[in-house]
Amino acid sequence: MKERREFVRIPRKGLIKFREMHLPKSLISDEASFYTNISPGGILFESAYHLSLGTMLKLEIELKDWSRCLPDADKLPGGNSQPLRVLGEVVHCHELSPQSGYSIGIKFVNLDPRHQQALLKCLQDHAAQHD
Repeated sequence: MKERREFVRIPRKGLIKFREMHLPKSLISDEASFYTNISPGGILFESAYHLSLGTMLKLEIELKDWSRCLPDADKLPGGNSQPLRVLGEVVHCHELSPQSGYSIGIKFVNLDPRHQQALLKCLQDHAAQHD
């Protein structure tokens, strides 16, 4: 089977906050969980909720020092500790077990190319430190 991802996902754990973008009212609001891997193209996290394919989410991803890789990072409000804020589309949702919830695969949507490059550099730096 041919790999459909543009980027290799890096095993990494961290906090993710997400909110469903349905109007007029979301079924899920401001949930938090942990992601298990990430790439400049998407992320995998676990959730207590089943999310339908195509569901759009607002994501806030805690990724230590990712923003230091941005151009003009020293001019950011809050310094280099900004979370990555991005829109994502649910591309798969698999039940882990009835007690464990779901594994949710997300494809980033309209990620600013500068943010994508900063994320790629941050992940490459992280991988190099943990080889």
